[in-house]
Amino acid sequence: MVVDTRAALFGNPEVEGGTMPTVLKYVLLIAVLLLLVSIPLAMQRQVGGIDGLITNEHGPIVKASVQARNVMSGAIFRAQSGAAGHYKIANLSQGRYSLWVTAPLHDSQWIREIVVEEGRTTHRDIRLGRSESDPSGAENRRNEPSMLSAAVELH
Repeated sequence: MVVDTRAALFGNPEVEGGTMPTVLKYVLLIAVLLLLVSIPLAMQRQVGGIDGLITNEHGPIVKASVQARNVMSGAIFRAQSGAAGHYKIANLSQGRYSLWVTAPLHDSQWIREIVVEEGRTTHRDIRLGRSESDPSGAENRRNEPSMLSAAVELH
């Protein structure tokens, strides 16, 4: 028995309007299924993050505010340090970020560039100095001589 492989794969050329052969149907079905399975996989993106510890000269700083800004897109992500001074910003797409860290009664710190890679968390500890002045100005008023004492010293 001789089998015409061309007819088996592409149908019988002698019959007009012939049906699609079974082998070709399975090949197309498999190709479509592979395409449908690959779309969700291609849409998944690996994300990374930034974490670390915020401290001063006495230890961890609680409730420090951390803001990460994607340098290219401008997207901003925020976090706050916990009771042990730890902070974590998760689900960041890969790229370059700048950090702005603030805490009450402490100097703020800007970190120009932190690189986040896919599937990795970049660790960055931050040490803040104590602020020299009280934002309310009460500390400065205590240290300034009053007008009355300055007048007394002149006489």
